[in-house]
Amino acid sequence: MEEFQAWLTNKLLSLESDDSVITDYINGILTGDESQPEKEEALQGILCGIMESGVEEFCQEIFAKWNECNSTSAKNQENGAAQKVDIEDQLSKIMEQQNLSATVTEKPKVSNADKKLKEAILQQYAEVSDHEEDEEGGGEEQLEAGKNTNRDEVTREEQERRERMKAEAAAKREKDKLDREKQKQQQAERKDKEKKRTAKTEKRR
Repeated sequence: MEEFQAWLTNKLLSLESDDSVITDYINGILTGDESQPEKEEALQGILCGIMESGVEEFCQEIFAKWNECNSTSAKNQENGAAQKVDIEDQLSKIMEQQNLSATVTEKPKVSNADKKLKEAILQQYAEVSDHEEDEEGGGEEQLEAGKNTNRDEVTREEQERRERMKAEAAAKREKDKLDREKQKQQQAERKDKEKKRTAKTEKRR
């Protein structure tokens, strides 16, 4: 609806009224769920505040332009949907043709010589695979032993880390406790000194 928005803005500018609030209000009336007479009444009410005459004509012009832009927008959407469907149909036909071609194409025939060669290669590959599996079996045992050693090492380091953190926490708690006791002692000493100073002052009086 950019076309209608631009048209309405230009119209309001020609009436020396470019307030965006009025434009939004008119759009709100046009897109509302009210009946056509109710919309006309509301639209005329707002237009009476910005023009002295021709309110009804301008109101009808706004409705005509609104309907025209809505119709154009609807046609564009229909055309876009039709183009999308057409493209999907074309793609579907292409896929069907490709599937049909793949089904019709015959597999190449394999001669007896090729079959025997293939069997010999597979047999040789099977023997090599068995030998590799035997070697891998010993390697897996060594790998498993290495994993166990690494696991024990990690567990030991984690335990040491927890013990270290526990000791650090205990040391911090002890330090905080000593600091609090020291602070209390200092406060008590200051109070005692203040009492003695006050007592001396009272004696002098």
